[in-house]
Amino acid sequence: MVHERNTEPEWMTVKLTTLKKALIISSLDWESPIRVGTHHIAKTLVDKGWQVGFLSFPISPFHRLAKNQEEYQRRCGLNFGGEGVYRLNDSLWTLVPWALAVPRKEVPFNSSWMFRHWYRLSHQALLERVCEAGFGDVDLLYFDNPYQNFWLDKINYNKSVLRIADANHGFDHFCRQAESFERELANRVDLVVCSSTGVCQQVRAWTTSDVRFMPNGVDLDRFSIADQSLPADLTSIPQPIVLYVGSVNYWFNFTLVQRCAQRMADVSFVIVGPCLDVPEELNRLENVHFLGRKNHAELAAYLGSADVGIIPFDYDGYPDLVNSINPLKLYEYLACGLPVVSVAWRELKLINPPILYANDSNEFIDALSHVLATEHDPAEGLKFVASKGWGSIIDELLSMLNLSLENQSR
Repeated sequence: MVHERNTEPEWMTVKLTTLKKALIISSLDWESPIRVGTHHIAKTLVDKGWQVGFLSFPISPFHRLAKNQEEYQRRCGLNFGGEGVYRLNDSLWTLVPWALAVPRKEVPFNSSWMFRHWYRLSHQALLERVCEAGFGDVDLLYFDNPYQNFWLDKINYNKSVLRIADANHGFDHFCRQAESFERELANRVDLVVCSSTGVCQQVRAWTTSDVRFMPNGVDLDRFSIADQSLPADLTSIPQPIVLYVGSVNYWFNFTLVQRCAQRMADVSFVIVGPCLDVPEELNRLENVHFLGRKNHAELAAYLGSADVGIIPFDYDGYPDLVNSINPLKLYEYLACGLPVVSVAWRELKLINPPILYANDSNEFIDALSHVLATEHDPAEGLKFVASKGWGSIIDELLSMLNLSLENQSR
């Protein structure tokens, strides 16, 4: 059944096409140094012959007050005057929307009106831009956040899906209004998919929609054979290298890494990814190296140059948040043939990957010491990820939605 929007503006024109189309509402922009499942889903749809529109969380003048001005300037540059830009052989259209004000947890930006109507505060005519780009009539309307629910009423779509990748209530920025709109969105879409079984259970308690488990995956073509070239900023870092790739935020266990680095002075701990507010005690350690943001295309080279991949999340400090995580980095580590040492949490053990677990810093150090002293056979890890490519995951998603895998006219 095709969902019709409530009203159709005069400027709306719909062109029938043999290509299937998706409009993806993402929390992060396409060029974000942090890559999440939504990025991989968009690219995989393009690889399967779809045309994809990709809208991120909007920016506003108030973002000028943010601590990370480099990130603000980067996102402003991706607005392109409200026109968006085509990528991936013109099969992916991306835009970072702009508005005078956008939803936030602070008053007055956390009002229901702001969540429903912030697009009205943009002079760049967001609705018109999306339709002019060809995404006013789509086969799939996809959300990974509740900040643009209005698209359900503004475009035509065949099927709609909400992907919940984490227990969002555990994030500092996720206010009560956001939680309310997430529940509203979950009850309106055709399907809700969650990347962890724990989140599936939570969501089923407050929605009547169909809720399915859909784990994260890995880009097997990119990571199955690790890039053997040594990145320039690793040439002066002594081996062995213990590597973490990903966002370094409040759920990252700085104390754990500090204790490991202090007791393993002959091991280099390398952190690749955006990070703010690193404790000075950790920054002073000569064998800890924060290399900052890297392009996702470069990650295979860093993984291929490392000896161990680690997942040092702060389970004790953020148990609800960590228990819901199905970590992308796990699959990428294993696909590159790395041994993995991680803190232990419920969801990770349910996935049952071939890795070593640690419950405290002593166990973490023991596990790292064991891995570094033992010749590693990557076969078990490669077998674990072999069936977890994004292509098969998207095929399953489209099957859940009863969307045929082949292109055809709508």
